[in-house]
Amino acid sequence: MKIAFYVAHYPSEEMEQYPLGIGYLAATIVSQLNIPIENILFARRLEEIISFKPDVLAISSVSQVFNDAVQIAKACRQAINCFTVIGGYHISSLPNLLPETINVGVIGEGEDTLLELINHLKDNKLNSDNALKNINGICYHSNGSVLCNLPRPLIEDIDTLPHPLRSGNFVEDAYLFTSRGCLYKCTFCASCRFWGNIRYHSADYVLDEIRQLVNRHKVRSINILDDVFIAHRERFFSIAEGVLNEGLNKRVSFHGFVRANLVDEEIIKVLKKMNFNSIRFGAETGSSKLLKYLKKGSVTIEQNQRLIDLCNTYGLPVGCSFAFGTPGETEDDLNDTINFLRKNKTKAAIMGFYLLQAVPGTELWSWANEKHLVFENMDWSRLGLDFQKKEFSWENVNYLNAEILPLLRFKEIVEGIKNEFLPDKKEGIFKKNKSLRELSGRLTGIYRGEKTLVEVGSGSSPRQGYIHCDIHSAPHVEYVCKAWEIPFSSESIDEIYARHILEHLTYRDASRSLRHWLSLLKAGGHIDVNVPDIEKHIEQLKMDGDSPYIDYVVTNRDHAMAGIYGWQQNDRDIHQWGYTFDSLSSLLIETGYLNIRRVADDSVSGYLNLRIIAEKKDTLPGLFPDPDSQRLSWTYYNWSGLLKKVSRKLKITYLLRYIIDFSHNMSKSFGKDYSSKGDRQVSPNTDGIRKDHTGRYRFACHFIKKDDRVLDCACGVGYGSFMISRLTNASAITAIDRAEEAIEYAEKHYYDSRIQYSTGDIFARELPTEYFDVIVSFETIEHVDGARLLRLFHTKLKTGGILVVSTPNQDIQPYNEKEFPTHLRHYTPAEFGTLLSSTGFEVIGKYTQHDREKENVSTGWNSLFNIAVAKKV
Repeated sequence: MKIAFYVAHYPSEEMEQYPLGIGYLAATIVSQLNIPIENILFARRLEEIISFKPDVLAISSVSQVFNDAVQIAKACRQAINCFTVIGGYHISSLPNLLPETINVGVIGEGEDTLLELINHLKDNKLNSDNALKNINGICYHSNGSVLCNLPRPLIEDIDTLPHPLRSGNFVEDAYLFTSRGCLYKCTFCASCRFWGNIRYHSADYVLDEIRQLVNRHKVRSINILDDVFIAHRERFFSIAEGVLNEGLNKRVSFHGFVRANLVDEEIIKVLKKMNFNSIRFGAETGSSKLLKYLKKGSVTIEQNQRLIDLCNTYGLPVGCSFAFGTPGETEDDLNDTINFLRKNKTKAAIMGFYLLQAVPGTELWSWANEKHLVFENMDWSRLGLDFQKKEFSWENVNYLNAEILPLLRFKEIVEGIKNEFLPDKKEGIFKKNKSLRELSGRLTGIYRGEKTLVEVGSGSSPRQGYIHCDIHSAPHVEYVCKAWEIPFSSESIDEIYARHILEHLTYRDASRSLRHWLSLLKAGGHIDVNVPDIEKHIEQLKMDGDSPYIDYVVTNRDHAMAGIYGWQQNDRDIHQWGYTFDSLSSLLIETGYLNIRRVADDSVSGYLNLRIIAEKKDTLPGLFPDPDSQRLSWTYYNWSGLLKKVSRKLKITYLLRYIIDFSHNMSKSFGKDYSSKGDRQVSPNTDGIRKDHTGRYRFACHFIKKDDRVLDCACGVGYGSFMISRLTNASAITAIDRAEEAIEYAEKHYYDSRIQYSTGDIFARELPTEYFDVIVSFETIEHVDGARLLRLFHTKLKTGGILVVSTPNQDIQPYNEKEFPTHLRHYTPAEFGTLLSSTGFEVIGKYTQHDREKENVSTGWNSLFNIAVAKKV
């Protein structure tokens, strides 16, 4: 008999290692029924199953991917007519919904049930309904209905189970269960109902499996998947003692789940000794009210914070998961969560970012079912809960809290949280299926009391003791990413080492990489960069014979040409730029580095290389803009002129050159026309932009669809255009501003390949007619002839195109020339509406902002700034 196992999953999920639940089932069948292991298939795709032609297909599924399970079963029944069985959380919770395409559903714990079922099939005993009636723990079809047999008793001693069969690539990070079930009955979790009472493997059983993983499978990391590994304190210490006594902690690292109410200082110390590289727990929310509802009062916000603080004290990386959309959640509750996240931004990583869903088998499901928010014949794909999965869709979401917080507003807040706290996970930035160690420990720069060292572009010779990032995948590379998209938080890295990287980048990409690295470095951190020295290679061109600077035979001329242009043996080895000491130093000064110095390169070809170390220093007091006005003080401007005079008399140090260049650029950027009494918001990142400004752009993103062409009129320094490029799938963004300095700043700090920045008067620009799908123009019409500008927008929009425009409310902020010297007028709500309708627009939405320091956008035209969403008719 041949048996195939399949775990339903999303298309984007690449199953490098099969879930252990299936491994236990397969091990039980192989050991008890003497079925050869080659007759067992762990399938990842439909084609594998059909090619294998199993007699039995066993599928496991949770609710969110149940559609996939049904489709696979149907296809296999049609292609090879195999006997189909399904188990897992979903069918165990809703056995009466067994699909017609599946013969039998296994309810609850599956080893003994599946064993009995396979044994009957093996002996051809399932030729009637009577045979199925005698198997406890299943549901099946009979005379057009679904019958459910008596439940099967739980396995009391789970040590009687064989260790699971394993399939896939688990050398880097093997899974391990040491118990079944959970002590707690959280509102949203189905684990306790599925597994029943918590049951533990003995310490001896666990240690035996760890030995097998280390000795037989040579794993380097073990991820303990128990709901709460430390639930049984005495057993936990016994396992730890065994690991330490046998020296297993020196051969393998661990990761696992804990609970804040069970952790104390002693447990953290033991986890550290065991070589736990990270732990994870469900923080869920920053709201005490919601946490009490979700976890039945079993844990508090204070306990969650204490766990994070303990981990930081002892240098143990910690990750948290969060759930949004809890029934009764208000904006104040969400603000509590945001404050918790901000407080712990450098202390804990976000390991899970979920929409709370009512899944079958939970208390929340029962509540939502009574409220008619879920139902038994619903589209199960609507229960997608992971905000970060490709398959998650706001258009197909099952949201439980619409009575308290409208979906549009909830989406706006959640997307803002994602933008602030989650690293960019666009394709190519991360290798898929990274271990808990990498995500929790390295993502936010939380390390074990050691320095955080990162190597960019490690190639085939990684530097020991460093975290390795490269644009190409390799066994030693933790993060596959571009040099300017390293997924670490700001000020989390002590050193960045980049050997022979910058020459492979264009000048613009090298510049943006260096700026990105500077933002990642801690104060006092440094970069160590190594590039070919163009001056040395030019000298080498004049030399005869073979090169003495390389450990294989090549002429000096060929070596020199390779140093200048790259060896060009493949597309990875082509140089885009070349550097001398002066040119690289200038680039480093321009991008903000200090104390630039050349050091010796100890490699074979070191003479031909240019190795430079440059540092990031603390912010110099008195030289940066006031955060409220975003304008420079007179003191700063005079510093610029004074330093220039001093520099003519004195030999300029790199520090002085940096200050002068910075002073010149900033004073140029913040001139009279540019700052306009605070109307301009200037910051190299959106964190420094006033919240009402970023809120408008975040709001506008709701009206931008995939492949839309967008015009951002009066874009300023580009932060809004950049937000649009990051938050939407717009195909192209045209960003225009009359201030040349603003556009220069935008291209430097807010570059994106989809944004075309340009300088000029919008009325003088030859923009194509009926070209744009969306036009965004915030706080602009009060500076110009508003009717003329809106008529221009009308000609540039496609019919049915959307205009999102804002202006101060005359009723709340009356216009006067002294207070608003760059404005021509303000508009009352009535005047605003008349202006839009008279220029050919139909107002389809009226919105307002109440607070300059918050991103909130509300309905109506009744506060400080009014926002119109209008359609070209």
